[in-house]
Amino acid sequence: MAPGLDSKKLNNVFQSRPDIVEGIRQAADSPSRIKLFNNIVDFVYEQLNDVPSEEPSQKRRRVDNEPSRNGQSSNGATTSSADDVAQEDVLLEIKDISVSIPQRKKFDLCFTAGHLA
Repeated sequence: MAPGLDSKKLNNVFQSRPDIVEGIRQAADSPSRIKLFNNIVDFVYEQLNDVPSEEPSQKRRRVDNEPSRNGQSSNGATTSSADDVAQEDVLLEIKDISVSIPQRKKFDLCFTAGHLA
């Protein structure tokens, strides 16, 4: 016999919404749907209870200082240094952009013809 819905987690996750629980029970009419609903319930349960996932957390990626391509191919492009960027005319400057993820920081954006700094 194929495994059924995980009723314990389903009721726990959607305890305030019995209409959703009933809708899931009615729609879970095939093994593939039962598996899908169980996966959704597992995910929501992990999010609500801060259960560590088996998947690795996303890594921060370093963003290299590269000139904008502006529709041009990268063949024959030269690498710009920070001094080259500082010499360009500023087209738009936005100061004190505040972000709070992963921690509170303020940034200044500066647009030039060839760069976003």
